[in-house]
Amino acid sequence: MSRFILFTFFFFAMLSCNEQSSQGEAFLQEVDQNAVGEVYQLELERNGAKPAAFKPFPTGQVRPKGWILEMMNNDLEQGMVGHLDELYPGITKDDLYASARRGGVEDVPEMGDLVLTGAAWETSIMWWNAETIGNWWDGFVRHAFLTENQAAMEQATAIVNGLLASQDEDGYIGIYKKNLRYKHKGSNGELWAQTTAFRTLLGYYEITGEERVLASVESAMELTMKEYGPEGRSPFNLEGEFGGVTHGLMMVDVCETLERITGKSDYLDYATYLYQEFSKYPLNRAFNDLRLPYLLKVDSAYESHAVHTYEHLRALAAAYYRSNDSRLKKGYDAALIKLANVMLPSGAGHGNEWIAGKEADPSTTGQEY
Repeated sequence: MSRFILFTFFFFAMLSCNEQSSQGEAFLQEVDQNAVGEVYQLELERNGAKPAAFKPFPTGQVRPKGWILEMMNNDLEQGMVGHLDELYPGITKDDLYASARRGGVEDVPEMGDLVLTGAAWETSIMWWNAETIGNWWDGFVRHAFLTENQAAMEQATAIVNGLLASQDEDGYIGIYKKNLRYKHKGSNGELWAQTTAFRTLLGYYEITGEERVLASVESAMELTMKEYGPEGRSPFNLEGEFGGVTHGLMMVDVCETLERITGKSDYLDYATYLYQEFSKYPLNRAFNDLRLPYLLKVDSAYESHAVHTYEHLRALAAAYYRSNDSRLKKGYDAALIKLANVMLPSGAGHGNEWIAGKEADPSTTGQEY
């Protein structure tokens, strides 16, 4: 194991010895801003999709060479990319998409130094590992095949096979037992956990062309679009939430990829529906800067959890381009104006962890990493 990995392991080990919760007071003070505002009556128009100026290359069509390939190989063999499971062994022990699906707070896994107090936000811990492992899977699978590292490709294939094997007969891929899935009254990670898994599977499909993988994702999406769609329940009409529900808006990434692969416009319609429903319900002001009524307050500044604000820009753009609704045009323009006020010289937006209404200043505003 390299010195980098040993140092990183030592660093996290030292953190775990700290008696104070790793979340910190700033997080606890900011996270509970539930049900701020009223339901916003919004039914998006369908005025003909705006043509896209660019389309992404499929995964694997552009291959690394030279110093980039050398750096990627080093990250895989000596860095965190290939060793997260060693740095955080608990992540591989928590088989939350299969044998350790969540049915209630009794299924919350051990999370280092985090002490459970019974606070409402702690139900969100049920989905945290789906975010961590799912995002790592997504990056690792793509990294493995782009570098053509045989051992890593075999590991990536095993990850994908594990996800496919977890799929239920009705198509469900996710982290919840039948008593909870699509029945949540409050905080949950239903769509978010599916998003990280589906992005992984679609990355693998685009590189390998294995039709069984695409069929699996389409089957899972058919179920989700039925249960959490116009004919089912709105995924955002809830009593409260603490980040996972609003992360779930990023299912639009999956929708855009599926539309590009299959040509089926239903997926972009669903992406637009998700943004519409996200904009209707106030949920938690700590996580929804990109909600349309907040965007239309043009003199207001971004204030929410930074990663939510920046990722939700993609959802707004997808809904605007699909619907061509004039209200979304105003929201889109306002979003870009507000974005300009939080950009650091590096090109990244500031946030530590919250944007907190501050304008970017390289000497006073930082960026959480």
